[in-house]
Amino acid sequence: MGGYFYQESASCAVLISRCLTLGDRIGDAAPVSLFAELRGLINQIPDSLTLGDQILARTAIARGLADVLRRRHVEAWPELTNVLLELATGNSTATAFRLECLRVLERCSKVLGVREQRLNGHDSLHRVLRVIHARHREERVTLQKVAQEAKLSSWHVSRLLNQHFGCSFTTYLNRLRISAAQHLLLDTTLSIKQVAAAVGYGNTSQFDRHFKRICHTTPVAFRNGVLGRAVAPEPGPSAEPTTDLDRPESESI
Repeated sequence: MGGYFYQESASCAVLISRCLTLGDRIGDAAPVSLFAELRGLINQIPDSLTLGDQILARTAIARGLADVLRRRHVEAWPELTNVLLELATGNSTATAFRLECLRVLERCSKVLGVREQRLNGHDSLHRVLRVIHARHREERVTLQKVAQEAKLSSWHVSRLLNQHFGCSFTTYLNRLRISAAQHLLLDTTLSIKQVAAAVGYGNTSQFDRHFKRICHTTPVAFRNGVLGRAVAPEPGPSAEPTTDLDRPESESI
Protein backbone atom coordinates (compact mmCIF):
# COMPACT_ATOMS: atom_id res chain seq x y z
CA MET A 1 0.00 0.00 0.00
CA GLY A 2 2.86 2.38 0.88
CA GLY A 3 4.41 2.38 -2.63
CA TYR A 4 1.08 2.94 -4.33
CA PHE A 5 0.25 5.73 -1.93
CA TYR A 6 3.36 7.75 -2.67
CA GLN A 7 3.12 7.14 -6.40
CA GLU A 8 -0.50 8.20 -6.79
CA SER A 9 -0.92 10.94 -4.12
CA ALA A 10 2.06 13.27 -4.01
CA SER A 11 0.20 15.93 -2.00
CA CYS A 12 -0.78 13.34 0.59
CA ALA A 13 2.80 12.10 0.75
CA VAL A 14 3.93 15.63 1.63
CA LEU A 15 1.15 15.87 4.20
CA ILE A 16 2.26 12.64 5.87
CA SER A 17 5.95 13.55 5.94
CA ARG A 18 5.16 16.96 7.49
CA CYS A 19 2.82 15.42 10.06
CA LEU A 20 5.44 12.93 11.18
CA THR A 21 7.82 15.77 12.08
CA LEU A 22 5.33 18.13 13.79
CA GLY A 23 6.31 17.10 17.30
CA ASP A 24 10.03 17.45 16.60
CA ARG A 25 9.55 20.95 15.19
CA ILE A 26 7.62 22.32 18.18
CA GLY A 27 10.84 23.72 19.66
CA ASP A 28 11.60 25.74 16.51
CA ALA A 29 8.10 26.92 15.59
CA ALA A 30 5.01 28.04 17.49
CA PRO A 31 2.04 25.63 17.44
CA VAL A 32 -0.07 28.24 15.63
CA SER A 33 2.35 28.27 12.68
CA LEU A 34 2.50 24.46 12.56
CA PHE A 35 -1.30 24.27 12.61
CA ALA A 36 -1.49 26.88 9.83
CA GLU A 37 0.90 24.81 7.72
CA LEU A 38 -1.11 21.66 8.40
CA ARG A 39 -4.35 23.46 7.52
CA GLY A 40 -2.92 24.42 4.13
CA LEU A 41 -1.81 20.84 3.44
CA ILE A 42 -5.23 19.46 4.41
CA ASN A 43 -6.91 21.85 1.99
CA GLN A 44 -4.74 20.38 -0.78
CA ILE A 45 -6.00 16.82 -0.25
CA PRO A 46 -7.23 15.70 -3.69
CA ASP A 47 -10.84 14.74 -4.40
CA SER A 48 -9.59 11.48 -5.92
CA LEU A 49 -8.29 10.24 -2.58
CA THR A 50 -8.34 6.44 -2.37
CA LEU A 51 -9.34 4.54 0.76
CA GLY A 52 -5.74 3.42 1.29
CA ASP A 53 -4.49 7.01 1.00
CA GLN A 54 -7.14 8.18 3.43
CA ILE A 55 -6.21 5.58 6.06
CA LEU A 56 -2.56 6.63 5.96
CA ALA A 57 -3.40 10.34 5.93
CA ARG A 58 -5.81 9.98 8.86
CA THR A 59 -3.20 8.17 10.94
CA ALA A 60 -0.46 10.68 10.10
CA ILE A 61 -2.59 13.73 10.92
CA ALA A 62 -3.83 12.25 14.19
CA ARG A 63 -0.32 11.26 15.30
CA GLY A 64 1.14 14.62 14.28
CA LEU A 65 -1.44 16.54 16.28
CA ALA A 66 -1.00 14.18 19.23
CA ASP A 67 2.77 14.81 19.21
CA VAL A 68 2.23 18.58 19.32
CA LEU A 69 -0.28 18.29 22.16
CA ARG A 70 2.05 16.03 24.15
CA ARG A 71 4.98 18.43 23.69
CA ARG A 72 2.78 21.25 25.01
CA HIS A 73 1.54 19.10 27.93
CA VAL A 74 -2.10 18.99 26.81
CA GLU A 75 -2.38 15.21 27.09
CA ALA A 76 -4.25 15.57 30.38
CA TRP A 77 -7.38 15.98 28.26
CA PRO A 78 -8.09 12.36 27.18
CA GLU A 79 -11.20 13.54 25.33
CA LEU A 80 -8.87 15.22 22.83
CA THR A 81 -7.05 11.91 22.37
CA ASN A 82 -10.42 10.26 21.73
CA VAL A 83 -11.21 12.85 19.05
CA LEU A 84 -7.87 12.14 17.37
CA LEU A 85 -8.48 8.41 17.53
CA GLU A 86 -11.88 8.87 15.89
CA LEU A 87 -10.15 10.81 13.13
CA ALA A 88 -7.50 8.10 12.71
CA THR A 89 -10.01 5.26 12.44
CA GLY A 90 -12.94 6.77 10.51
CA ASN A 91 -13.53 6.90 6.79
CA SER A 92 -15.54 9.18 4.50
CA THR A 93 -15.50 10.89 1.12
CA ALA A 94 -12.51 13.10 0.33
CA THR A 95 -14.52 16.30 0.80
CA ALA A 96 -16.00 15.16 4.10
CA PHE A 97 -12.54 13.98 5.17
CA ARG A 98 -11.06 17.43 4.61
CA LEU A 99 -13.84 19.06 6.65
CA GLU A 100 -13.44 16.48 9.42
CA CYS A 101 -9.67 17.10 9.59
CA LEU A 102 -10.17 20.86 9.71
CA ARG A 103 -12.74 20.56 12.52
CA VAL A 104 -10.37 18.41 14.59
CA LEU A 105 -7.49 20.80 13.86
CA GLU A 106 -9.52 23.78 15.05
CA ARG A 107 -10.60 21.88 18.16
CA CYS A 108 -6.97 21.11 19.06
CA SER A 109 -5.90 24.66 18.27
CA LYS A 110 -8.63 26.11 20.47
CA VAL A 111 -7.80 23.90 23.46
CA LEU A 112 -4.09 24.56 23.07
CA GLY A 113 -4.71 28.30 22.82
CA VAL A 114 -6.83 28.30 25.97
CA ARG A 115 -4.13 26.44 27.84
CA GLU A 116 -1.35 28.77 26.65
CA GLN A 117 -3.44 31.74 27.73
CA ARG A 118 -4.02 30.20 31.16
CA LEU A 119 -0.31 29.60 31.64
CA ASN A 120 0.81 33.04 30.50
CA GLY A 121 2.35 34.80 33.48
CA HIS A 122 1.61 31.95 35.90
CA ASP A 123 5.04 30.80 37.06
CA SER A 124 3.59 28.82 39.96
CA LEU A 125 1.31 26.86 37.63
CA HIS A 126 4.21 26.22 35.28
CA ARG A 127 6.19 24.71 38.15
CA VAL A 128 3.28 22.53 39.27
CA LEU A 129 2.65 21.16 35.79
CA ARG A 130 6.33 20.47 35.17
CA VAL A 131 6.48 18.40 38.35
CA ILE A 132 3.24 16.50 37.65
CA HIS A 133 4.21 15.71 34.08
CA ALA A 134 7.65 14.57 35.18
CA ARG A 135 6.31 12.41 38.04
CA HIS A 136 2.91 11.14 36.87
CA ARG A 137 4.26 7.68 35.99
CA GLU A 138 5.47 7.15 39.55
CA GLU A 139 3.05 5.03 41.58
CA ARG A 140 3.60 6.90 44.84
CA VAL A 141 3.35 10.47 43.56
CA THR A 142 1.10 12.53 45.84
CA LEU A 143 -0.23 16.05 46.10
CA GLN A 144 2.09 16.66 49.03
CA LYS A 145 5.20 15.52 47.10
CA VAL A 146 4.27 17.64 44.08
CA ALA A 147 3.68 20.67 46.30
CA GLN A 148 6.99 20.19 48.06
CA GLU A 149 8.95 19.93 44.81
CA ALA A 150 7.10 22.93 43.33
CA LYS A 151 7.87 24.86 46.54
CA LEU A 152 4.19 25.56 47.20
CA SER A 153 1.65 24.47 49.77
CA SER A 154 -0.70 21.59 48.99
CA TRP A 155 -3.60 24.02 49.26
CA HIS A 156 -2.01 26.31 46.68
CA VAL A 157 -1.42 23.45 44.21
CA SER A 158 -5.04 22.29 44.58
CA ARG A 159 -6.30 25.83 44.09
CA LEU A 160 -4.22 26.33 40.92
CA LEU A 161 -5.45 23.10 39.32
CA ASN A 162 -9.06 23.79 40.22
CA GLN A 163 -8.84 27.39 39.02
CA HIS A 164 -7.18 26.67 35.68
CA PHE A 165 -8.41 23.15 34.84
CA GLY A 166 -11.57 22.79 36.91
CA CYS A 167 -10.44 19.61 38.64
CA SER A 168 -8.56 18.26 41.64
CA PHE A 169 -4.98 17.00 41.68
CA THR A 170 -6.23 13.39 41.66
CA THR A 171 -8.46 13.94 38.65
CA TYR A 172 -5.71 15.72 36.71
CA LEU A 173 -3.25 12.93 37.54
CA ASN A 174 -5.63 10.18 36.44
CA ARG A 175 -6.44 11.97 33.19
CA LEU A 176 -2.75 12.32 32.43
CA ARG A 177 -2.03 8.67 33.23
CA ILE A 178 -4.92 7.36 31.15
CA SER A 179 -3.93 9.51 28.20
CA ALA A 180 -0.40 8.07 28.40
CA ALA A 181 -1.90 4.58 28.64
CA GLN A 182 -3.95 5.14 25.48
CA HIS A 183 -0.78 5.79 23.51
CA LEU A 184 0.99 2.75 24.96
CA LEU A 185 -1.97 0.51 24.17
CA LEU A 186 -1.87 1.57 20.52
CA ASP A 187 1.86 2.06 19.94
CA THR A 188 3.33 -0.90 21.85
CA THR A 189 2.70 -4.60 22.46
CA LEU A 190 2.95 -4.24 26.23
CA SER A 191 0.46 -6.30 28.21
CA ILE A 192 -2.32 -4.55 30.13
CA LYS A 193 -0.42 -5.21 33.37
CA GLN A 194 2.75 -3.69 31.92
CA VAL A 195 0.86 -0.63 30.64
CA ALA A 196 -0.75 -0.14 34.05
CA ALA A 197 2.65 -0.24 35.75
CA ALA A 198 4.22 2.04 33.13
CA VAL A 199 1.73 4.84 33.79
CA GLY A 200 1.82 4.61 37.58
CA TYR A 201 -0.92 2.18 38.64
CA GLY A 202 -0.05 -0.48 41.19
CA ASN A 203 -2.46 -3.09 39.84
CA THR A 204 -4.64 -3.75 36.81
CA SER A 205 -7.95 -3.50 38.66
CA GLN A 206 -7.13 0.07 39.66
CA PHE A 207 -6.04 0.83 36.10
CA ASP A 208 -9.19 -0.76 34.62
CA ARG A 209 -11.43 1.23 36.95
CA HIS A 210 -9.97 4.61 36.04
CA PHE A 211 -9.64 3.78 32.34
CA LYS A 212 -13.31 2.81 32.14
CA ARG A 213 -14.40 5.91 34.06
CA ILE A 214 -12.56 8.24 31.68
CA CYS A 215 -12.79 6.37 28.35
CA HIS A 216 -16.08 4.51 28.93
CA THR A 217 -14.52 1.22 27.85
CA THR A 218 -11.90 -1.21 29.14
CA PRO A 219 -8.23 -1.10 28.10
CA VAL A 220 -8.59 -4.42 26.26
CA ALA A 221 -11.70 -3.31 24.37
CA PHE A 222 -10.05 0.03 23.57
CA ARG A 223 -6.95 -1.61 22.09
CA ASN A 224 -8.87 -4.26 20.15
CA GLY A 225 -11.54 -1.88 18.91
CA VAL A 226 -9.29 0.93 17.74
CA LEU A 227 -6.64 -1.28 16.14
CA GLY A 228 -9.32 -3.40 14.53
CA ARG A 229 -10.99 -0.40 12.94
CA ALA A 230 -7.65 0.98 11.79
CA VAL A 231 -6.82 -2.24 9.96
CA ALA A 232 -10.22 -2.81 8.37
CA PRO A 233 -12.44 0.30 8.51
CA GLU A 234 -16.09 -0.22 7.69
CA PRO A 235 -17.53 1.91 4.86
CA GLY A 236 -19.91 4.67 5.80
CA PRO A 237 -20.01 8.27 7.00
CA SER A 238 -17.61 9.32 9.74
CA ALA A 239 -19.05 10.07 13.14
CA GLU A 240 -19.14 13.64 14.43
CA PRO A 241 -16.39 13.92 17.08
CA THR A 242 -17.73 14.12 20.61
CA THR A 243 -16.04 15.26 23.79
CA ASP A 244 -16.55 14.75 27.50
CA LEU A 245 -15.18 18.04 28.79
CA ASP A 246 -18.08 18.60 31.14
CA ARG A 247 -18.56 15.04 32.36
CA PRO A 248 -17.81 14.80 36.10
CA GLU A 249 -15.67 11.91 37.34
CA SER A 250 -14.76 10.40 40.69
CA GLU A 251 -11.85 11.91 42.59
CA SER A 252 -10.47 8.63 43.99
CA ILE A 253 -7.09 7.30 42.89
